[in-house]
Formats: sequence, structure tokens, C-alpha cells
Amino acid sequence: MARNHCADFIYEHAPNSVFNKFIVACENPSNETLLESFNEIRSFTENYLPRSYLSDFISNNIDDSIKDYDELRSINEKEAYLKFIPISDTSKKGNVYGCFQT
Repeated sequence: MARNHCADFIYEHAPNSVFNKFIVACENPSNETLLESFNEIRSFTENYLPRSYLSDFISNNIDDSIKDYDELRSINEKEAYLKFIPISDTSKKGNVYGCFQT
């Protein structure tokens, strides 16, 4: 349920730059694009006025996600960024749908 509230908040209040950075991270997954997306969400939530429980909650969760990501990278997890973006769906005919193709 919290995930839905966060998604609704971002959908209703975030600037296009949040969505654009996320799309870039999905289409061109890399360490750099993922961190740019995380930082764009964090910047939005930290600067959102009036301050709200939900914007603070999202900001804290982004910080936690960055820590988790850094941990995976520190143990040499190859392509750790792929664990933080949506996976593509495959149709019955094998067509790939989603942010990126593997």
C-alpha cells in the first residue's frame, strides 16, 4: 500500500525531469543513469513544498536504495543497477516489452 501512495505522489507532483531520468535509466541501464535517476527523485522530494510525510518517506527510501546499491557494488555485483530498474516482460511469442531489452 505504501508503494501505491508513493507512486501516486510522484505521479501527481513530480516534474517531468524525474520521469525523464527514470526512462533514460531504463533504456540505457548503467551505474551513471541509475544514480542520476535516484538523485533526481531525491532532489524533487527534498525540495517539495510544503514538506510532507510522504515526500520525506520517499527521500529516506531513496537514500536506503542508494546504500543498498553501493553495498552490491562493493561486493563486485556485476550490473547491480539491473536490480533497481523494472525487468522487461516477455510475450508468449518471445517479444520483449518493458524499459529495455536484454
